[in-house]
Amino acid sequence: MSALVLTLLRLGFLALLWIFVFSVVFTLRRDVYGTQVRDRRTLGKGRRAKSHARVPATKTLADANPRPRPSKLRQRFPRSPLPRDP
Repeated sequence: MSALVLTLLRLGFLALLWIFVFSVVFTLRRDVYGTQVRDRRTLGKGRRAKSHARVPATKTLADANPRPRPSKLRQRFPRSPLPRDP
């Protein structure tokens, strides 16, 4: 192969690596800063609409299940000497 082909392959590989780096950075940025929530009722009302709040993209485990359920053994045998669930 000629030197020109090798140089072009190296530059193409370098460009591909930079595209990968930028895609990782944009994905992390989107995950950290969350998504923008828009209220459909105020979306078409122009500048008088409220500012849009930013919320995290994912819910935390505490939001999904705020209170632990008692174990099945505790439900069947409530007065057994098993240790209590927290």
